[in-house]
Amino acid sequence: MDQVDQIKQGTSGSLRVLLFGAEATLLGTSEISVPAEEGIRTVGDLRNWLANRHGKLGPLMNQIRVAVNHRFAADDTPLGPDDEIALIGKVSGG
Repeated sequence: MDQVDQIKQGTSGSLRVLLFGAEATLLGTSEISVPAEEGIRTVGDLRNWLANRHGKLGPLMNQIRVAVNHRFAADDTPLGPDDEIALIGKVSGG
């Protein structure tokens, strides 16, 4: 089982993170569950965890916006297990 499969399994109280576009392609999944025992309390914590745990996302993190419950969130926004969290990367098009 690879790292992404282990993360997708999650645990009770885990944070569910939705991925789209290039971020989903990079990790090969559209959803990550972050186990509660990782101690992620804020959007900033989540950003740091993702950058460290998934090195491919690291260089993109300054271009990714995080939405919590359908609203863009600042790094100090608290996170809970019932929140819908989405990573919104740069989008281009016409």
